Amino acid sequence: MIKGVNRMVLEIPQPESAYFDSVLLFVKPACADRDPDALKRKAASLLRDAAVTPVRRRSGRGRFLRIASYVLTALVSAVATGLIAALF
Repeated sequence: MIKGVNRMVLEIPQPESAYFDSVLLFVKPACADRDPDALKRKAASLLRDAAVTPVRRRSGRGRFLRIASYVLTALVSAVATGLIAALF
């Protein structure tokens, strides 16, 4: 619930989202006198940009631990193979 708002509010109904019904954008007072269609286009552009899901990047530490686990597994396998070959 928004009470006592003294600014121009632009409501964008039905954005392309399964989670939200509408988006409220508060227009800066310096831009309140601009063309309403231009504001709506800018708002739609802003929502499109916000809808892009960022690529999840692995941290350096997580990548190091993953590679270290592969190397450790290979070394353990090589040692086990060598021990089995030495016994037979």
